[in-house]
Amino acid sequence: MPTGSSGKVLCLLSGGIDSPVAAYKMMVRGAEVGLIHFQNQTKVEEEVGQKIFDLAKKLAGFQPRIKLYIVPFAELQKQIIMKIPSQYRMIITRRLFFRIAELVAADNQYLALATGDSLGQVASQTLENLNVVYSASKMLKLAPLIGANKRDIMSLSKKINTMEISSRPYEDCCSLFVAKHPVTNAKLNDVLRLENNIDLAELDKVEKISYSISIV
Repeated sequence: MPTGSSGKVLCLLSGGIDSPVAAYKMMVRGAEVGLIHFQNQTKVEEEVGQKIFDLAKKLAGFQPRIKLYIVPFAELQKQIIMKIPSQYRMIITRRLFFRIAELVAADNQYLALATGDSLGQVASQTLENLNVVYSASKMLKLAPLIGANKRDIMSLSKKINTMEISSRPYEDCCSLFVAKHPVTNAKLNDVLRLENNIDLAELDKVEKISYSISIV
């Protein structure tokens, strides 16, 4: 379908295999897709940025122009490590991603957020945890891979030529918070109680210092 015929969607882009495939799936359905990446600032920024830029550049082959938003996540990253029990860090990290992405989306006329979530693929993607994560923001969430298995996702990744880039070594923000025994059936009240330990005023600051790059 023609680009933009299905509205504007902001896709959360990690350094992994799934999210570029999710972005592609939205593109072929006519959505004008923007990309937002939360930057792991514990790594050299040039090395971190190159992989994400290369993924965006590859996706630009399917859409005339892509806007890539880079969100520095260092301050919130530190708070999560210091104040949140390890088994809840991934869930709260993803909730903060959605809250910041919603701010960026609202400022740039995007109508929905898209993710590479696949039901039950990892601990943060159980139905219970997805409910808790998605409740962090009011904006419509789209998960075009929700019923796909990993084999199918990898096959499509190879077809659109993002697999090789996605397979490069790279620790994104989420990879820092993978616990040995993560919670798989989080309760919203428990998560909200823990989230009170985070200075949420930092969300607005982070949104204001995020920056965008046009990829053609």
